[in-house]
Amino acid sequence: MKGVLKYLLLCLLVFFSFFYGTASNPLFDTSEGTFAQGSAAMAQGGDMLTPYLDGRPDFDNPPLIYWLQAASVKLLGAEELAFRLPSLLAACAWILLILFFVRNTRNEEMAFNSAFIASSSVIVSVFSKLAVADVLLNLFLAGSMFSAYKYFETGRKKYVYLAFAAAGLGAMTKGPVAALVPFAVSGLFFLSAGRMKEWLRAAFSPLGIGIMLIIALPWYVVEYMEYGDVFVSGFLAKNNPGRFGGAAQGGGFAYYIPLLLAGLLPGTSLLFSVLKRLRPLWNDFFSRYMMIWFFFVFIFFALSGTKLPHLILSGMTPLFILCAYVFNNHRKKILFALPIFAYFIFLLSLPFIIPSVAAKTGSLTAAEMLLETGRRLDMTYTVPVGAMLAVAVVMSLIRTLSYRTFIAVLAFFTVISLNVLYIPLVADIKQAPVREAALYTAGKNIKVNVWTQRVPSFNVYYGKNADKNLPADGGFVFVDSDKTGKINRPYVTIKEWAGYRLIQVAEEK
Repeated sequence: MKGVLKYLLLCLLVFFSFFYGTASNPLFDTSEGTFAQGSAAMAQGGDMLTPYLDGRPDFDNPPLIYWLQAASVKLLGAEELAFRLPSLLAACAWILLILFFVRNTRNEEMAFNSAFIASSSVIVSVFSKLAVADVLLNLFLAGSMFSAYKYFETGRKKYVYLAFAAAGLGAMTKGPVAALVPFAVSGLFFLSAGRMKEWLRAAFSPLGIGIMLIIALPWYVVEYMEYGDVFVSGFLAKNNPGRFGGAAQGGGFAYYIPLLLAGLLPGTSLLFSVLKRLRPLWNDFFSRYMMIWFFFVFIFFALSGTKLPHLILSGMTPLFILCAYVFNNHRKKILFALPIFAYFIFLLSLPFIIPSVAAKTGSLTAAEMLLETGRRLDMTYTVPVGAMLAVAVVMSLIRTLSYRTFIAVLAFFTVISLNVLYIPLVADIKQAPVREAALYTAGKNIKVNVWTQRVPSFNVYYGKNADKNLPADGGFVFVDSDKTGKINRPYVTIKEWAGYRLIQVAEEK
């Protein structure tokens, strides 16, 4: 692929990977609903310093992403695209930052490959279109980490100040982890290079620390002055250090391994090429820096008490670059395609797997949703997925077909199957009932309660905070199927979906 054409293909890939469906898919609970609810409250004239959830202060995250989402809502209205626009723009900036940094420090071919691998990866494709803080954090984290390496390479102090500024913005997006990762990784890297004195001067630069504190500290101080120990225990203890030492949720040390393998698709096989070349990669300072960055994040979060899928994003930037580093050493099309073949076979097997899973689940809500999913996985789903798999298999056997053309086609097949076929289906089954029920009751000015698992997006669409309990006789309630068996009073079903009901509790006669 030559010149302008390959960048046009990259733009087309970004469209399908990042933008497709962002304006139509309903908000996903709980994460998107939580952020959107806090941003909507700010856009409506609420507290601009403290995010709110269900009418109470929510100290899970600092306010920068809420400010950006609120500004977008002010501009575009309280629509899905408005809430997601800051993440979309941050994702595009993240890709551009990777592109320019790698081109500046290595070469144009490796820069393009890094951007292409990142843009087509399943994990970036999923998170780029979510109204959450993680993509914005990774933009600032990449900026800080790239600046630290440029300081190593050039010795110019401006990169130290840029690294601290990006860390400060990251701390306003997600908290202290935005400063911890650059501090720890750069320290380990400079130590490995025998240049600790330089690192100490940079890491403890009074001006650099001052820049970071000017950006981030005022909000922390104001929140502490306003909420005192509630803020300390809610944000600084529970949601930051507490997540590392606690056991809130997650799995064992290997939790992130399947996430890495699936999230790196369609470039999963490149990970094995990286692992086979660790020694030569270590001998080059650039690839060594990326290795330390990736392995630090992986091990740090693998040891953490709380494990969540989005946390591994902090280590994906260097992994994309390492995959591009070995890209030209991985020339066997069939080996590259094996994980992608497995992915498409999995998609094709879903109509057969889902009914048995639904039969074994102990939740009526989950069973109804699974069965509805299986019902919709008809020919309009299986034919295009099967066609993509067949074309991929045939292309892998054509010796005259170039390796790059083959990879490009597989990348498009992956993002199209994910974003055109799969994600809209999941959104329609899991979240469309929440949106429809909220808009229906809001449009008819019906006071409605919510008695189900956490669905904060309901309040976003409803326009106010709904009570979370079973209402008095004559009241309306949005309820999941599991809860209907716990209603010990007569009721009338107003609307019904797979997994959800909108009902009116009957009045006593």
